[in-house]
Amino acid sequence: MNTTITYLDLGGNKVADGIKSMSKALRSNTSITEICLQGNGIGDKGAVLISEALQINHTLTALHLQSNDIGSDGAHAIAQSLYFNDTLKTLSLMNHKITEDGVLSFIKLFQFNFSLTKCTVTTKATPSSSDLSLLIYCNELYQVAQGMIHAWPSSQK
Repeated sequence: MNTTITYLDLGGNKVADGIKSMSKALRSNTSITEICLQGNGIGDKGAVLISEALQINHTLTALHLQSNDIGSDGAHAIAQSLYFNDTLKTLSLMNHKITEDGVLSFIKLFQFNFSLTKCTVTTKATPSSSDLSLLIYCNELYQVAQGMIHAWPSSQK
């Protein structure tokens, strides 16, 4: 098992057929912190496989899935997986077929997940995008507040 590679860029490599193997490898990954899979056409099925790995993987901090033909079902699966993952900080889901229902999955998620601080979702339904931006900002503020609490001298608490 690899223990030295921390960044993996497979963007535009047409790995859609191998996404099941990639998902399986991510479950036991202990070194890769950032993966770029943009432009591979993984679709909703691939997003579901990635979401299953995200529930188990606690090493990955950034995931780039731009331009993969992901719809609301795939977005919903990824959002659901992040209820069980507190290490992913950055998620990019730009240029997809995600509708307002998919965005709502993320809006609900941000009531429980405070670790995701950068999330880019471009959708067919832009009205909720501003709500999503506001929730990401709230997560960023939460992270700052947590840092301040931990930095505060224990005698002052």
